Amino acid sequence: MRWEIVKAATLVALIESTAAAPSADKKAELNIVKTTKENGITIDWVTRESQGKVFTPPLEPHAGADKEKFGRNVTLGLGAQGPDGTVPIVRVENNVPMKQPAPLYRDDNFNATELHARAVSVRGKHWYAHSSSYDWNLGGGAYISTHRPFVKQDGDQSLLQIAAMYVEFDHSNNTVKWQQTVEAGWRYYPAADKGGPVLFTYYTTDGYETGVDENYERGWFQYDKEISPGMPIAAFSVQGGRQEEIELRYRLHNGCWWLYTMGRYIGCYPASLFALEGVNPRNTLATRSSNFSFHGEVYSIDGLPTATEMGSGRPARDGWKYAAYMRDMKWIDINGQEHDWDGYSWADDDAGYSIETEFLSGTAGWNSYMFLGGRGTGRGRVY
Repeated sequence: MRWEIVKAATLVALIESTAAAPSADKKAELNIVKTTKENGITIDWVTRESQGKVFTPPLEPHAGADKEKFGRNVTLGLGAQGPDGTVPIVRVENNVPMKQPAPLYRDDNFNATELHARAVSVRGKHWYAHSSSYDWNLGGGAYISTHRPFVKQDGDQSLLQIAAMYVEFDHSNNTVKWQQTVEAGWRYYPAADKGGPVLFTYYTTDGYETGVDENYERGWFQYDKEISPGMPIAAFSVQGGRQEEIELRYRLHNGCWWLYTMGRYIGCYPASLFALEGVNPRNTLATRSSNFSFHGEVYSIDGLPTATEMGSGRPARDGWKYAAYMRDMKWIDINGQEHDWDGYSWADDDAGYSIETEFLSGTAGWNSYMFLGGRGTGRGRVY
């Protein structure tokens, strides 16, 4: 049986270190009614109430562009359903590489639409093509194309994602004091994702000193009875052919950072996770976000330049039907109003990974959009 989901995908945790089994304290609290395994994916079906406080999603779904115009609806197979009254929680069977923040770029004009291509030969073990903006917000998101990139080593990783962040700066020396995030996207990490790319969610409260799996550590609240972080992507874009995509949008609502994807709100991160002792809640993700970002990321296990692909593996200049894309990019202001995206964009290894933007385009269904990706600087697939 295949796990297939609406709009080409599903979700997994991007975590610093996830055990093959649930953490003891969280599992002990959950009422696990049934455990199933399909194609190497282990799912515990738990009662929603056993997760602790029950959160309720927004009543009105996101009013986005016509999904059918760009991507295909792929439904979850009926055989994948759990017992009545339960929700799925997917286990991760391997450790996932340490995450680190995308570079933060500050300038006099935070919302310029210029392309800032910053040639940095190696940024640790991570490379980015990135767009971000410094505006008080309650979330945002986009439609993101799905791909199965070439990954040079099992320990390498490739992903496309969105993130709402709170970044506190020390203005005396222009350094980051702390950073908090809620993130979601699709990733391919062959060491863990044996069946191919998956959709992930992730959060950190302390600038990536630690990071937390959305399911079995204290954090993610699973609401939807079908779609859960941890399920694999079911359809991928074809170069020169049909393009597949998934919609991903975060929204802070009634004390929880809700993730909207595949036509529904599937779960959330409680805002209380981000409260810091002695810190005004307004200076954390407990009440708002200071930044929003969209980016592609590649991780190299040995820290060397790699041929692991970002997106489709094609550079941004190849455009529609070839390069990976994010379209209908939006952010939500502090009053709950959506706006088309208009932010900084750059690639920190422009020789291997690139980005080209068209923000505030006025094109129906696309509005603010960008192409991104590349094949790295090593030897990989030949096109």
